[in-house]
Amino acid sequence: MKRFKFSYLFAFCLLLMMWAAPSSAFNLMISPSGEPIEPPPFDSPQPDTIKYDDGGYYFLYGPTNLWGIVRFTAPSDFEVRCIYIQMLNSNSVSDGVNVGIYNDNGAGQPGTLVSGPYYYPGPLWLGYTWLDVELDTPFPTFTAGENFFVIFGPAPTGTQTQGWFLYVDSNGNTENRSGYGNSQSGPWSFDLPGDLIVRAGGEVASYTDLSAVSCFNNTQKFFMDCGEEVTYRAEIANVGTDDVSSYRVIWRVYDSVGSVVFADSADYGALSSGATATHDCPAPWTTGPAGYYEATATVWNADDPLVENNTTGLEQGIGPLGFDWLKYDDGESNTSVSSSAGNGWGNRFDPPSYPVKVDSIQIWISDAIPSSQVEIVNFMGASVVPLGSYTGPLSANANTIDVTAQNINVFEGGIGVSYMYQSPGSIYKDDNMPCAAANSHMLPTAYQVAGGSWSPFESGDWMIRVYCSESSAVPPYPVIRLNPEAVDFGETTVGDPVIEYFWVCNDGGEDLIVTNILISSGLEDEIVVGSTSFTVTTLDSQEVEVTWTPNEEGDMSGNLLIMNNDTSPYPEFLPISGTATAVGVQPVQGSQPIAYAFEGNYPNPFNASTQFTFSLPEAGNVSLKIYDIRGQEVATLTDGWLAQGSYNVTYDASALSSGVYIYRLVANEFKASGKMVLLK
Repeated sequence: MKRFKFSYLFAFCLLLMMWAAPSSAFNLMISPSGEPIEPPPFDSPQPDTIKYDDGGYYFLYGPTNLWGIVRFTAPSDFEVRCIYIQMLNSNSVSDGVNVGIYNDNGAGQPGTLVSGPYYYPGPLWLGYTWLDVELDTPFPTFTAGENFFVIFGPAPTGTQTQGWFLYVDSNGNTENRSGYGNSQSGPWSFDLPGDLIVRAGGEVASYTDLSAVSCFNNTQKFFMDCGEEVTYRAEIANVGTDDVSSYRVIWRVYDSVGSVVFADSADYGALSSGATATHDCPAPWTTGPAGYYEATATVWNADDPLVENNTTGLEQGIGPLGFDWLKYDDGESNTSVSSSAGNGWGNRFDPPSYPVKVDSIQIWISDAIPSSQVEIVNFMGASVVPLGSYTGPLSANANTIDVTAQNINVFEGGIGVSYMYQSPGSIYKDDNMPCAAANSHMLPTAYQVAGGSWSPFESGDWMIRVYCSESSAVPPYPVIRLNPEAVDFGETTVGDPVIEYFWVCNDGGEDLIVTNILISSGLEDEIVVGSTSFTVTTLDSQEVEVTWTPNEEGDMSGNLLIMNNDTSPYPEFLPISGTATAVGVQPVQGSQPIAYAFEGNYPNPFNASTQFTFSLPEAGNVSLKIYDIRGQEVATLTDGWLAQGSYNVTYDASALSSGVYIYRLVANEFKASGKMVLLK
């Protein structure tokens, strides 16, 4: 999230967000503040603090007599001693503030006043400040899971240039705990886009509380085709005071009517207080049929009584291109947001496959406007490339814009659709959970747009959609594709060459030029690539031969780096792998030697292949290796444990050049060596 440095001049001209709350009779405005403010030393610092905010980013202003309210839930028995409220008094107004603590009336609303009211006369401190409200004794105490409410106000004026203001953060309204009203007794609207910066200090008994922070998948994509395998993941945090010895995570996938179509779970070990852990669902889900789904991750521990934060979700669009609109909203608008000229909002969509044609877009705004500025772009790495636009009128609520005549094709990267603010056409935003924009483990979705720059926005999903279909267009640039996507040489013996092939394909409309094929460090002596530079014409392919001659036992893994002229600034990687075993060590059946014996190799001299024979009177580790005349090891025929017996070892030296080589056998305390001559 981009942070704005505050100045009073900026307060008038930076991004303003207007919020139409259906349940209230007035509008609020929110404006960027400065950096988040951490509390100064308090009058009586408390051992524990309950908070839901992540620091200030916006401040509220609106009608006169604006009151704020925050619902707190005691994680365990909690004695409340202080209330900390962050506010902004940029104008030295003389109005004070009232603060009261209320219990829950049993219906999730404030009930009886249990502490206060506390009145702090004005003028309040100038600038950014924390109000430290010290409660009278006896301090109110709330049991585990019990709600209590902090109500404070009134903010004295409805203009941005006067009064003191309430702060909200930029990371969503935690469980709709923060609200506002125009009276100390309500009614209250709990649909703020962020948390009010209000915290409760005191002392809490020890407690267990595990939180499901995020549900995401291994692809980071919101849209996938049917038949794909996706592995869901969960980030779990221990936000309680107690360590836990074990817990369970349950993953479920629900279809659009709420039926469970997939479920799996796993048990995990200890998680200390304050620690986090990320877990993969044991089994993948095979996506489909087409539709929208919600995946959830739930954490469970028998000692955790606080269930509000135990489940988190992820919405997924599943299906081929054209199965539905690509969207992040649920069709229900919670807020409308306005801005200043030159600023707007956008969504990014990464379709399930390519190439795609953009057929239509949808945008929801609050009021009709005679002209608009709508842009369609392509995210290409760090670049944002314009593709199309619309400048006609828009009506209130949903607008469907047909752009098929613009022939907008996308071959890779994300599709961006932005709407730049035109008064009075505020954009609608969906704040319902799960919020795609707030899922930091997935690809970014929601943006603020200004001057052609797209900055990720993490609070709510803009009501902007795109409809795409399959495209037969060819991109006007070279596009490299490797077939297969990896080369596996399988299993072979040391010194025995294996040949495999792959194809470099050009799916683009210009020649693909391969300038070099590099080999992973450490494999240069084992891998040989047939052709390392060539040109592949449009929609054609080039076969490439690769030979692996292992020089030692074990697993091999690495990459071929194909340097080319496609649009990526990075080379194309081709993973390679294989397994090399020792040259065939064959036991001689029925032999029970009583002494060590080594007969060297036969024939000697030899052409390509020769055989060694040795006897072991006892089991042990045996090493038989080949060296060149400079003492460099060129092959390992065996290096491991062998039982008592006689053995034959066949060695294929076809990968070596003619010359004299040294063999050396080490078996327990027995050692022997000799020369052999390879003639080709």
